Amino acid sequence: MYCAKCDKTIPDERLQEIGVKLAEQFGNDSLSKGVCPVCGTRLMNPKRKAK
Repeated sequence: MYCAKCDKTIPDERLQEIGVKLAEQFGNDSLSKGVCPVCGTRLMNPKRKAK
């Protein structure tokens, strides 16, 4: 997943692991909602083709 505002990518393989860690340590479940945990921008999937 990619955040255009932060210009950062979270590898798909680590998405769930990072989401669990954020939820446990900080109570932040934004990754499960598809939102960047840093800035709140909607995450994009760069592998998905636009219509």
